[in-house]
Amino acid sequence: DDTSNTGRLLAENTAATTTTDPSFGKVDLAAYKMSSDAVIVSEELLQDSSINLSQYLGGALGTRIGRIKNTYFTTGTGSSQPGGVQVKASLGKTAAATNAITLDEIIDLIHSVDIAYRMSPSTRLMMHDSVAAYVRKLKDSNNQYLWQMAVQQGQPDRLLGYPVEINNDQDSSFATNKRLVLFGDFSKYVVRIAGGVALRRSDDVYFLNHQSVFEGSQRVDGNLIDTTAVKYLRTA
Repeated sequence: DDTSNTGRLLAENTAATTTTDPSFGKVDLAAYKMSSDAVIVSEELLQDSSINLSQYLGGALGTRIGRIKNTYFTTGTGSSQPGGVQVKASLGKTAAATNAITLDEIIDLIHSVDIAYRMSPSTRLMMHDSVAAYVRKLKDSNNQYLWQMAVQQGQPDRLLGYPVEINNDQDSSFATNKRLVLFGDFSKYVVRIAGGVALRRSDDVYFLNHQSVFEGSQRVDGNLIDTTAVKYLRTA
């Protein structure tokens, strides 16, 4: 985090003798194995299926791995597992209520993040779908919805000028100390991918049962390298 440091004005023929070093920390990125779980398929099903079942299972198992990665990249503790962005983010705003949030509080959350991060192309709001539905229903004194839908096809909906990403691994219940809305520069969340998704098939494990086993895995890690770049709105 170098947002508190600035340069300085130098007169002509003046040496730049002042040093201002940034403060560095260290974030270790390991490689944790994510598994799709095994799927056992009978020989008869493989032979009689009207679709390419092996190809279908490959896509389905890859999707499973995507889901489990998203879970850990959101809520992982960082201890023997990835550090989730919701866990590693800093507190930006505490709502006044336990069972409600307001648009003013989301504005306070946005302005709790340094403007240098707010200008990044990767800056956005992130929330669970049910929280997004709640925010969509907020209205002004003229009974007009405060969240306007995107008017250009293919572009994300924007709230207060920022894209909104839906992440259903985030907190969604309006209860005590729930981190309902994230905001910031998500390029500061770094993912390490140690190789692609490995899809395996074994016809030997259940040989006598005439069954095949399919399983997928991938080794990954992730962590927020600057905890001031992304902040959260928390209920009271």
